[in-house]
Amino acid sequence: MPTYDYECAACGENHRLQHAMSADTPDCPACGGSLDQVFLTAPAIGGTNGGSGASADDFPACEAPACATGTCPYQ
Repeated sequence: MPTYDYECAACGENHRLQHAMSADTPDCPACGGSLDQVFLTAPAIGGTNGGSGASADDFPACEAPACATGTCPYQ
């Protein structure tokens, strides 16, 4: 479920809330006022190179022998 960052138009408090993309904008949990979305915080997605989320093309293999053992000093 996506996480949204909001700022209350009435009290000015910031809130980070999770809800379905199809759900209506919730009311401020502090005062019940109207919330304005600040930005969407996307979830982190792990990749195939150790879960960093980076593409294997971003960090091509070097020629150092340590890379073959999985203990590359450059990672």
